[in-house]
Amino acid sequence: MKQTCVDIAEEADLSAIAAMLATLNDLHARQIPSRFRSDVTVADLEGFLRDKLATGAQAVVYRTEGVARAYLLWLVDGRPGDVLRHPRKVATLDQIYVDPICRRRGVARRMIRFFEMQAQLAGCSEWVATHYAFNNASQSLLQGAGAASDFYRLAKRL
Repeated sequence: MKQTCVDIAEEADLSAIAAMLATLNDLHARQIPSRFRSDVTVADLEGFLRDKLATGAQAVVYRTEGVARAYLLWLVDGRPGDVLRHPRKVATLDQIYVDPICRRRGVARRMIRFFEMQAQLAGCSEWVATHYAFNNASQSLLQGAGAASDFYRLAKRL
């Protein structure tokens, strides 16, 4: 019987998460080379993750038989109010990746549900995520989790 769980990432998970981030970054670097670096190492990415976690980001991990096979990185964004907008606390889903051997099994949805519970405990009233236009799978995943478009950002290279 396989043991699986979704939980808060631990120090021991960071190397595996960094390796998954390398795969995710490679996809982005191939699609948008003007924006994403292709010369980063797994060690660089592990340092990047440590810095993110040290400054408030949180990581959710999916493990099967003790091995991290998927992760979700998120952070709390406190947005002060102004003359136009109410103050609010928003959870930003920054990254999500599932190892190909675990895809199409509901892993990402389970991580998103766990993230939503953690975000509510942190006092967030909503969560937001962005995805690149080439990534239809991310769009489908996020919409399937109940997210709806509420903002469009256009970009033009100069």
